[in-house]
Order: sequence, then structure tokens, then C-alpha cells
Amino acid sequence: MSGNTLLGWLSGDPERTHGERLPGDLLRLLSAHETSPHDVELFAVCSGPGSFTGLRVGLATVQGFALATGRPVMAVPTLEALAYAGLKCQPPGFDRPTWVIPWMDAHRGEVFGAVYRVGQDGVVTECYPPVVGSSDVLLEEWLPVLEQSPVLFVGNAVERSLVGIAGSLGAEARLDASMPPLAPTVAVLAQARADDTVVSPHAIRPVYVRRPDAELARERRQL
Repeated sequence: MSGNTLLGWLSGDPERTHGERLPGDLLRLLSAHETSPHDVELFAVCSGPGSFTGLRVGLATVQGFALATGRPVMAVPTLEALAYAGLKCQPPGFDRPTWVIPWMDAHRGEVFGAVYRVGQDGVVTECYPPVVGSSDVLLEEWLPVLEQSPVLFVGNAVERSLVGIAGSLGAEARLDASMPPLAPTVAVLAQARADDTVVSPHAIRPVYVRRPDAELARERRQL
């Protein structure tokens, strides 16, 4: 971002791991705009939930750049970024929903989800924090709030939840099974919040929601 202008973004090679490509991708993107890490005034990163390895690599990379340049960092929750990105990607004439639910594949037959209320100004407010669980269980828990209100579900777990969502909310639900790129939204949100929510690099903490496999395995070995 330069002022309120998004200069560019880059989608990495999905055939390579985050650790293999992320630092190089960032440097190539900066170079393409004749910019160096020292020109960046604020770094931003998705804080989760998501894959443990992906989160750790992303956070460590951004913390490394920030520490090397003496710049602050902003963490943007992944599901909040997805909520904003989903709203922005809807077609012209789309009626703004009352609720937007980012619905992201968490593997193991579960989803990451959260509930955000959409204000008249388009600003989303968290009503149910990020959780992980069975789509049926989460829908049942949230149904009393969502009933009879226009709801947008967005994310890569929507397609496999179509029957459950339709059965719970029917015509009140709009389903978007895409996974829009989050980097542009994270940049815009960071720019808008730069005055009051930046922190030092070491203060960034991942939002895992689910406990790491390594931690669970260690506990099982101790039993």
C-alpha cells in the first residue's frame, strides 16, 4: 500500500511450501515496485486460524522483516480478512447481508468459522469468535441468531457444507465457495488501522483455535 493505493500483490506457487517460497516471493514483489523492505513502514500478516505450519512460517517471515527494518507489525485475523474479502467479491447489485460467515476448511472433517455482523457502513463486527468444529454443530449453535436474516457464507469449506447450510437457513443463505485472495484485504485493513493497532514484532501471537498435533501427541505419550 502507498497511501490508500494498493500497489500490487502476488499469489505464490501452491506446489512449493511456504517455507520454500515466502521470503523470496515478498522480495520479488517489492522489487517489482522498486521498493526495498526498508521502505516499508508497516508490515501486516494473517494471524490465523489456519494450518499450523503455514501460520508459523508466515508470522516468522514477517517478524523477521520487521525486526531487520525496525518497523512495527499488525496482525489481522484470517477469518475477519476472509469476511471482508467475501463481501467485496460479491457481484454488482448484491444486497448487503446482515451476517457474513467465513467458512474455511480445517481438514479432519471440520471447518474454521466465525460470525460477523455487517454494519450499514460495511464494517464487520465479530459476534462469535473463531472456532473449529463440525459444520453441523456450528450451524446448530448459531442458528438462533442467524434465522430469518440474510447470511453470506464464504470460503473453501462452503461447497461440502451446501446441504447442511441450505437445510438450516434455506433461502436466507447466500453461498460463495470461492477462496478470494486475502493479501489485498489484509493490506487495506492494516492501512485503515495503522494509527491504533500496531505492535512490536515479538508481540504477534498466532490464533490457532485448534491445539497443535505435536502438543496432543506429547500429552498422549505422557499418559
